[in-house]
Amino acid sequence: MARRFLYVECGSVKTKALVVEVGDRVAVVARGEALTTAGYGLDDVSHGILRAVREMEESLGTPLLQDVTPLKPHPESGLERLFVTSSVAGATLAAVAGVFRDISAESAQRAVLLGGACVSDVFAINDERLPHEKRVALRQRPIDMLILAGGVDDFTSMDRAPGRQAVTVANLLSSGLPRSRVSETQPPIVVYAGSVLVRDEIKGIFDGVAPLEITENVRPKLENENLEPARTAVRDIFRSLLGKSPRYGKLGTGVDPAGYATGRAIEEAARRLDENILYVDVGGAFTSVYSSIGGALNRTVTDLWGLVSNGATARLRPGRLLRWLPFPVKEDAVSTTVGNRMIRPQTVPETWEELAIRLAIIREEARLGLQEHMGLAVLLRGIQRRRQIYEIFGYETVGGQTIVNLSKCENIILGGGWLAGRTPNQIMMIAMEALETAGANRIYADTAGLLPLCGELLQVSEITPDMVLDSLELLGTCVSPLEAKSQSGLRLSSSLGSALLETVRDRQKVRLQAGRIQRLPLETGETAHLHMIPARGIDFGDGPGKRVRMEVKGGPAGVILDMRPRPLALPSVEARRMARLIEWWKDMDACPPAVLSGWERGGAL
Repeated sequence: MARRFLYVECGSVKTKALVVEVGDRVAVVARGEALTTAGYGLDDVSHGILRAVREMEESLGTPLLQDVTPLKPHPESGLERLFVTSSVAGATLAAVAGVFRDISAESAQRAVLLGGACVSDVFAINDERLPHEKRVALRQRPIDMLILAGGVDDFTSMDRAPGRQAVTVANLLSSGLPRSRVSETQPPIVVYAGSVLVRDEIKGIFDGVAPLEITENVRPKLENENLEPARTAVRDIFRSLLGKSPRYGKLGTGVDPAGYATGRAIEEAARRLDENILYVDVGGAFTSVYSSIGGALNRTVTDLWGLVSNGATARLRPGRLLRWLPFPVKEDAVSTTVGNRMIRPQTVPETWEELAIRLAIIREEARLGLQEHMGLAVLLRGIQRRRQIYEIFGYETVGGQTIVNLSKCENIILGGGWLAGRTPNQIMMIAMEALETAGANRIYADTAGLLPLCGELLQVSEITPDMVLDSLELLGTCVSPLEAKSQSGLRLSSSLGSALLETVRDRQKVRLQAGRIQRLPLETGETAHLHMIPARGIDFGDGPGKRVRMEVKGGPAGVILDMRPRPLALPSVEARRMARLIEWWKDMDACPPAVLSGWERGGAL
């Protein structure tokens, strides 16, 4: 028998509430939403929660939530439990410090992000700032916690004094701690996740200066990373701080960071399926990217507006957006739309031109988010590898190469409020162009925002990991060539080979046209075999010119054969560029033909 739960997600812009039934999958029964009431005058998220829940109560005709402290399901609702997560911009803000920027500080940063917090700044001995500049930067913005790492846990390493440099960093930053965001008179919490050999000295440095929590070393050895204890400590501090905050007073200490819960869902699903998963969530304030590649979970948060970091980590450039617009438009108009996107992210485009600009913004936000993610999701740096006898004698330092390879990501998930009202073909188009999919990728849309809830349900064993992806909307499968240079010199009329799709009902064979997108219908729930027969030099995953047979799953967008080169290249001449974009919009059936005809004539509809 299906069981019902109430789930609330407090986002930076909107608070969303869901009633879900859990059987063989997580199914949405009702949904409601309201503006998040933290920083909107009322400064108490419970007001937004109650408004969103009241919307569902009106549609279901039954009370769902009691307005008590803490909030809990109404006895007549039939709900077993209330789950709440928060992704409010900078709900928990942490500064990160380590000995070396690319080793201990990088590992500590990964632990903070996986714990669900946002990072305001990263400090290290080698970050090129002078000591007083580091202290000034740390004091600039109130934070909730400082994560300090550095040193290994044994004397057998090449570091002759493990942890000594972590003591140096601690001494430097202890005199520059800002105030806590919870209290103007209290310092932030310091979490030490470095060498066990200098714990006593670290305690002495922060004694009487700031509350100190000690957890296991994030890099006990250079070749090993141990993030889980620090990740859990960050999550627990998040819960504790939100429980004390007047904004979350009615929710008690049961609020989890949405980033932590989402990471759990992706990590468990990838482990169960033995496949790789990439999730890109373009939100109102941040772009969050998660990946579980080869068992390694990573999360990044790209701050495009400088809301929590000391300066935005990336910037939207109107010139980068103009390249995706299939009609003439002035750069000032694009800049205005970007500004409105920042100030009023909840607004809905009223014309197809506005929608095209908004989708161009989403493309760029997703692209920048993935770019930053690939810089953090890397092989561990600082590892010493003994050279082979046929090489030179000695050691070489390895690591730093990204582990994110789109051709190895069998599952790609898109999330965020922008999905509302978008067609499956439009969402697929964004995935293919922003992420530059390669090989065979199943594309999912988390339109209801279920991933954090799945993470919560997994923690209390209410669902199994294989139910996570089943609860999302599978849009279809995209197949693309891997190598850009394999298409160099080919005209758009050139053939890249052929494809044969075999279902239980029929067989469809198509010629693969370079630079174009072809769609083959395959219904939701259907599975088929796809045979890719490449032309000479074209690689679909098994090597240039080699045939590939794969199983593909259907959805409302079917099977998409994207024969554009990687990386995507657009003509430099404006008229040719816009004509190419219109062709792609037609191929994807992304908007009505009358609109495209207007754009072809050089104007709006």
